[in-house]
Amino acid sequence: AESWGHEPLYHYLQAGSLALLGESDWSLRLPSVVLGMIELAATWLVAQKLLGRRVGLLTTAFLAVSFWAILYSRVGLRVGAVTAFAALMIYFLWRSWERPTAQTWRGLADGALAGLFLAAGVYTYLAGRVLPAIVVGFVLFTAVFHWQQFKIRWPRFVLLAAVAALLIWPLWQAIAAIPVGEQRLELLNQAIVALRQGDPLPVLDLTVRAFGMHVIQGEQDWLYNEYGRPIFDVLTVFFFLGGLLWVVRRWRQPKFALLLLWFFGGTGPSMIAPPAASVTHSIVAQPVAYIFLGLGVAHLWHWMVVEERRPRLGTALIALLFIVPGVLAGLAFFQSWNRHPEVKELYQGG
Repeated sequence: AESWGHEPLYHYLQAGSLALLGESDWSLRLPSVVLGMIELAATWLVAQKLLGRRVGLLTTAFLAVSFWAILYSRVGLRVGAVTAFAALMIYFLWRSWERPTAQTWRGLADGALAGLFLAAGVYTYLAGRVLPAIVVGFVLFTAVFHWQQFKIRWPRFVLLAAVAALLIWPLWQAIAAIPVGEQRLELLNQAIVALRQGDPLPVLDLTVRAFGMHVIQGEQDWLYNEYGRPIFDVLTVFFFLGGLLWVVRRWRQPKFALLLLWFFGGTGPSMIAPPAASVTHSIVAQPVAYIFLGLGVAHLWHWMVVEERRPRLGTALIALLFIVPGVLAGLAFFQSWNRHPEVKELYQGG
């Protein structure tokens, strides 16, 4: 309650790290390092499972050197931890869905694991509460557009929901017992209050800026971002948009619908809660945004190497796309953000 409501899982991991390794800056931050690596592995699993090995490799490479991922893997904050659990939930949700009827028990086991990681995300950060909405959206989509498959697989969804609900129940009980712990929601719901009063402009403004932060202007605050820095730069933004549009055109296929639900659902909190273009509120969408980028670059590789038969030029272009943004992100974090006076003040460096 003293911090207006903090989900506890990440702090338990920090407590364990401090108990095992002693009190120091690096042991306080070590859980973020480990969870950041888990996020990379889980994102690789999802991308290669749904879109192939090349997309998986490119996605993981670009995510690993992104400012977004570098920051949250190096600071002792719970925000970035939710991406690891979100990616693992998506992976096991998809495995549960695609299992044939002959592997019903394995499908049920995957559903239970998806429920486990859904609950872990909810226990980590406020934005993790969109994970149930993503699952519900996928269940409704498959029920409407893929009824024959859904009729066979619905018990897997039921088990997923049961495991998640059982694990999340103690958290809901704690929130009900200590309402002051939900003050953070009250601090962030001004746009929703305005919408209920008949004024949609604050929500519309937040929505436009939430999607604009990927391509035009990022969060205008030094707390979690180099001031105004967009997620993608001029070299990568068109490949991100290309990958996103390629998936949108195939939305009726379950795997592409799942990616879209993940992206738009993960961006949802920044569409309704200030500050504008918040990278923290959109954190659940981080892995899938880079999956779209990896998909766009994979199409460039295919065109250059397979269709144009210019492997050296294709390799050089992709190396340029990887190296330049990676170097810029590293400089932005270690030089610009890390040494800015306002950042030192915000993180109580004194």
